[in-house]
Amino acid sequence: MRLSHGGAPASHWLSAAVLAPLLISLFFAATLRQGHAWGGDFSQYILHARNIAEGRPYGETCFEAEPYGHLISPLVYPPVLPLILAPTWALFGLDLTALKATILPFFFLLLLVYGGFLRSKLSPGQATAGLLVFGLNPEIWMFKDHILSDIPFTAFCYAALGRMLAYAEPATHLRTHWRRAFVLASLTYLAVGCRTAAVVLLPCQLLHELRRRRGWPMTTMLTTGLLAVGLAAQRLLLPSPLSGYRRHLAAADTDLLTNLYEYLKAAAKPWENGYAFGPAHALFLLLSLIALGGFAAKLLRDWGPHEWFGILYGLLILAWPSREGFRFLLPLFPLYVFYLLYGLGLSANHLRSWRARSVLISIPLIAIAVSYAGRYSTLRSDVLHHGVGLPPAQEMFTIVARLPETPTLVLFRRPRVLCLFSNRRATHYPCDRNRESFFDFAASAGLTHVVLDREWDSCLAQLLAGSPALFHKVFDNQRFAVYELTGPPGTSLGQ
Repeated sequence: MRLSHGGAPASHWLSAAVLAPLLISLFFAATLRQGHAWGGDFSQYILHARNIAEGRPYGETCFEAEPYGHLISPLVYPPVLPLILAPTWALFGLDLTALKATILPFFFLLLLVYGGFLRSKLSPGQATAGLLVFGLNPEIWMFKDHILSDIPFTAFCYAALGRMLAYAEPATHLRTHWRRAFVLASLTYLAVGCRTAAVVLLPCQLLHELRRRRGWPMTTMLTTGLLAVGLAAQRLLLPSPLSGYRRHLAAADTDLLTNLYEYLKAAAKPWENGYAFGPAHALFLLLSLIALGGFAAKLLRDWGPHEWFGILYGLLILAWPSREGFRFLLPLFPLYVFYLLYGLGLSANHLRSWRARSVLISIPLIAIAVSYAGRYSTLRSDVLHHGVGLPPAQEMFTIVARLPETPTLVLFRRPRVLCLFSNRRATHYPCDRNRESFFDFAASAGLTHVVLDREWDSCLAQLLAGSPALFHKVFDNQRFAVYELTGPPGTSLGQ
């Protein structure tokens, strides 16, 4: 709810519309850090981008998924982020900083469309506060150092939701329906092309259109048809990512209660101060109660596409078998900040004094600013203190890259990362099976080498220690060791 205020100066409008997004984006660009977290998804996106830039088959990578690779990820990822990254790969190759910089314009786009949404519901001052609370959050700041689809996905989703909100007035001509459908189908396709979870945009549009006007939901019907045409064309040109997700989901189980608990924990991460958990959790609880009140009040007054998106996307990730912590919550965080400010404005408008209203809103914002300052003081601004860019990892990648291209097949806990940096075939084995199963897998897969990560691979270390005659160490540093299998290929290495 808008806080009562007088005429808004032009500078307030400018800061809410352009200046705040621009300054936040420049701050992100100036603080890009070297390296990258281990992850694995970023490697697959870059491998797809390399294939596009070099004219290779889109889904052809050196990541060997059989028989356990589907437990890590789908075999093929949606193509929009690789298409975004492909020109950068063509110009700079495997330059992580350049690839990160390629995603920064989508931070700016997200802030622009989010700012437009805030200005339509809040005062200029509140809208600016919302942009700063969202954009300067340390958890959001850390996303700039990840080559992932989450920021473009969120930007395209909010752009689509903003268009749905703008199309509130019923269309009187078929041409208007087509024009609206083309815009919405294009934005929805771009979002689905980043992450297939964006399919929830279609029911958001349908429910919003049905609630706003009587009769057939013509715009939604046309949008769905145009989107289907776009996805069909994509499938002709590139392998369908949906098949990979179906295989991935078939091997996983969903625990709704566990998912709910884990996402509640992840929701508290933006409010960590880097020093004390107690104050951070108290701040999270206070802000969440205000945001929940704002959400309830908004539902009582007016349902819009953003409310439908928050509900449907939240249910989707709750039912999704794999959990990605705050990464999956990122698209909901802008709504969280909006409902927080909406709830604060609603409470403040019950006060008669303008000064009292300002104090009521200022106290939570000051607490947020103090929390942010504490968290930033614990973060390095020049280089990631862990990940693929550190010398031990780079040394290991260099050794593996020197191995013969065929018939080398390397076992590593992060096979897609190893594939990207060494260009050698890599695979994965879930080390929760018995010794005999491991050696049967090694023989059937044609495994030639094993990379041991001492920080994580205690189970694999036990397997290697149990059969020293079958493994010859060819490289060792403070974190990684590379072993060559000496057992005859095609036979049971455990015998």
